[in-house]
Amino acid sequence: MRVAGTMAEDPLAQYADQLVYLCSAQASSQLIIVAQRKVETQIDALKLEHVKIDGMVEENKPARAAIWKKVDAKPGTYPIVLNMKTGDFWHGDDLQAPQRHARALLLAPTIAPLTAFAFLQNAIDADEFQAKLSAFIK
Repeated sequence: MRVAGTMAEDPLAQYADQLVYLCSAQASSQLIIVAQRKVETQIDALKLEHVKIDGMVEENKPARAAIWKKVDAKPGTYPIVLNMKTGDFWHGDDLQAPQRHARALLLAPTIAPLTAFAFLQNAIDADEFQAKLSAFIK
């Protein structure tokens, strides 16, 4: 992992062909904190070479804004994983959608709670996540 440095005129130019992980070290929302932990666990488990950008660091704000624009996410969306080689990305809203679905399953009387729990646990364990980021394995 490399921590982001100074920004160029195009704030994303220095990240060309890299895996970028945008996070917030100052997150106060429990959903963001949990989503970031899950993403970091996956990145570490898959041993993915990546650049971690803390969106709250002043010098990273231009890159943060460019990432939000590139993935069409609203400001304040964390975490974001962006494959700069292919343009594939996953962001906070996508990562939380399976969790919202799992909660709905938990409330459905005909669905076993274990089914919903398994769905929640595997929200970012998808083979797609691993397959699409395999080029970044150390």
